[in-house]
Amino acid sequence: MGYPSWSRDGKYISMQDWNGGHPRVVRLFLSDHRVEGVMNFTELEGEMAGTIIQWSGLALDGSPLVARDISVQEIYSLKLQNK
Repeated sequence: MGYPSWSRDGKYISMQDWNGGHPRVVRLFLSDHRVEGVMNFTELEGEMAGTIIQWSGLALDGSPLVARDISVQEIYSLKLQNK
């Protein structure tokens, strides 16, 4: 388990579960210690393969946030201009 995030109402903690070879985001309810699956990374249909950063969190509405790094794969040049 990693990257725990408290829910806004304090009723559960969301975190990553990387056990069993099927990475996912789960919720641990504090009232009864029940674990509920929220999102499987395999649901992202390979779009994230090799590009997912091992971090997740919660948006204000409680939906999962997952970081994706595509910078090394899709940025070929960058020009900065001072204005």
